[in-house]
Formats: sequence, structure tokens, C-alpha cells
Amino acid sequence: MSLIFVVGSGRSGTTLLARILGGNTQAFAFSELHFFEEVSDANELSGALTPDQTLSLLARLLATHEGGYLNRPNPDDYREKALMLSQSLPEDETHTPASIFRNFLLGIAQRHGANFAIEQTPRNMFYAKEILELYPDAKIIEMTRDPRDVLASLKHKWRRGYLAKGNYPIFAAVRAWANYHAMVAANLWVANARCGEGLVTEPRFKRVRYEDLVQSPDATITDVCSFLGLAYEADMLKVQHRGSSALKDSRNTGVAAGSVGSWENGRLNHAEIWICEKIARQWMQKMDYEPVDLRMPYIGIAWSLLTLPIKVMFAVALNMGRVRSARDFIKRRMAR
Repeated sequence: MSLIFVVGSGRSGTTLLARILGGNTQAFAFSELHFFEEVSDANELSGALTPDQTLSLLARLLATHEGGYLNRPNPDDYREKALMLSQSLPEDETHTPASIFRNFLLGIAQRHGANFAIEQTPRNMFYAKEILELYPDAKIIEMTRDPRDVLASLKHKWRRGYLAKGNYPIFAAVRAWANYHAMVAANLWVANARCGEGLVTEPRFKRVRYEDLVQSPDATITDVCSFLGLAYEADMLKVQHRGSSALKDSRNTGVAAGSVGSWENGRLNHAEIWICEKIARQWMQKMDYEPVDLRMPYIGIAWSLLTLPIKVMFAVALNMGRVRSARDFIKRRMAR
């Protein structure tokens, strides 16, 4: 049994890759569980849990897994299932948040007849070192994408409420609108890139470009499977078209490359492109994403600066209570 963590900047293709890998007969892909940072504090991962704390943790993980992270299900509704699951936990080990999370992932995957458990929370990028230290059998894949396409997708993510045909909560759409600001999004992209750069020599860590995945899916997934020790299966690429911030969900299958370079089609304005390139230039060039060097749009930048505190205020209000430690949240994203 193996753990696979798919991480990276939001809207960089983590969900697409996880769904492709989850299409393998030997793998099971979870939705975003947000264990690190929201469910358990990084400083508490190795602390011993009481039986009641163990049950509460399992109930919360089950609620997110079965009820959906965006739907914010009540963990109390999953206590009975959590109790049944707790009976299969190893009796000869101390139960800690880290061990419970591992056993939860592997246990659910095994129930689906899989030997590989795939977790796809993007922000786990900021906990990659802890993951590799805690789980010797884990491997991490970081998805990278042109930051201008990332910003374009984040900017229009709120439209998922319409594109997902009613399967996207209104609150989630409002929160997606509040969370986006070009300056914040560009800095977060850089933080992810910087974090990944510190792990590129780690043998259990691999970087995959979104552009390579959608433009050369066969070769890219064959390479990824080789890294993971997972047998390649052609049917893995028959994923349904879902999750786009530009197109409606459909039953069509296959890996579509139309989203590459979408920022050039009016999805970002002049100021957003300039801001993104100004903030991320060094890392863009390191990852072969060439800036277009637009002229400085003074009015657009002034408007962006003016709206920054307003957007931050809305984002903080709508995300209140989701993070266990605001200090750790900020520290990891600002670490050099």
C-alpha cells in the first residue's frame, strides 16, 4: 500500500491529475480532505489521541470524504461510521493525528480494492517536508502551471456555480470571488514554486507541468506511473470534462488542452498580466514561462492597490475558522 499526494498552486491541475491516476484499477483518489492546516495543526501531528479524539478525527475525515469539502457536512452525522472504521485501526501503535490520517487513507483505498491512495489537496505543498518525513512510503507530485493561466482560472472560479450545473454551493462561489486578487494570487504561486524548488532533488518528489499533461497526456502519465510504481492503463485518460472555470461540465471524456494560454483570450486584464509578471518573473523564467512585458498600466495598478485591502477583508471574513493556526498559515507561505 502506498500514499500519493498531489500538490501545487490552486487551479494548476491537481484535481485533473488525481482523477486520471484514480482511474487506474490499482488506485483510489480522494477529494480534497484539507487534513493538514484545517483538521490538524502541524505542531500536533505526533501527539497521542484519546479514543474520543480518534473517533472525532475519523468522523471529520469521513464527513469531508463522503459529504464533500465545499458542502461543509456535519461530522456528528458520521460518528457511527467512524466507530466502525476505528475498529480496524492497528492496536499495536499509538494513535496520533498523523497515523490516523495514514490509516484512514489506506483503509478506504483498500476497501475499494486499491493499493495506492491518492490525496489531492493543493495546499499540502506547504507541508511536503512533513509528509515525506511522516510517511516513508509516500510520494509527492507537484503540479505547476503558467501563473497567468492560474490567475485566469482563479479569477473566474466563482462561475463554477453555473458551470457545474448546480453542484457548486453558492457560499463556495462567493468565497472564490473574495479569495481572488491578482497580487495575492501571484504571490501564492511564487510561494508554491519556491517551496517545490527546495524538494526537487528528493527522490520521492516529482514536478509535472500542467501544459505537458494536457498536451502530451500519454507520455506524461506513462512517466508519472513509472515514478509511482503504478502500471500504466490507457483508460486512465478517459476522464470526464469537469472542474473548468470556463466551460460547462460535460460527459465528454479525454484530456483537453484548450485551457493552455487562456489568459491571452481576455480572461485577464492588462493590469493583472503586468502584476503577475512583475511578482513572478524570476520563477516564471526558471520554469520556462516567458513574460510578455506589457507597458505599466498605471490606472489598473492603482485600482488593484485600492481594492486589495477590501478583498483581503472579505477573504478573511469568509474563511474564518477554516485554519487551525493563522500564524502557521501565513508563515509557511512567506518562508524564503
